[in-house]
Amino acid sequence: MTSKARWFWPLALALLFTDCATKRAVEHRLAVGETRPVVGHRTQPSERLRLIGVALVAGGALGNLVDRIRSSAGVVDFIDVGIANVRFWTFNVADMGITAGAVLLLLALGRKTHSRGLSASQPSA
Repeated sequence: MTSKARWFWPLALALLFTDCATKRAVEHRLAVGETRPVVGHRTQPSERLRLIGVALVAGGALGNLVDRIRSSAGVVDFIDVGIANVRFWTFNVADMGITAGAVLLLLALGRKTHSRGLSASQPSA
């Protein structure tokens, strides 16, 4: 059995089990036609930027980890940015998620620090 075949059935069965379990949970908790938001369902509006940033970083990291486990060649970077013979970056979609998530986390941190600074500098009445 090849190494790819060894990974196929456990992953396929895990996906099947997860799919069935989540569908069963949804069937018991939602009425037909009822919808609920998934991202930010119980998240304060001020924390949504941080939540999305963490999700992007985690998803990108998980994608790169799966590539490293799946292939002896490691992570496959296939998006090549440059002009003529000058190449700037080579990356993949997971790297885009990590970078975008890191930027969102920096923005969320900056916003939180800025709002704390304003409230701390205002005199109390």
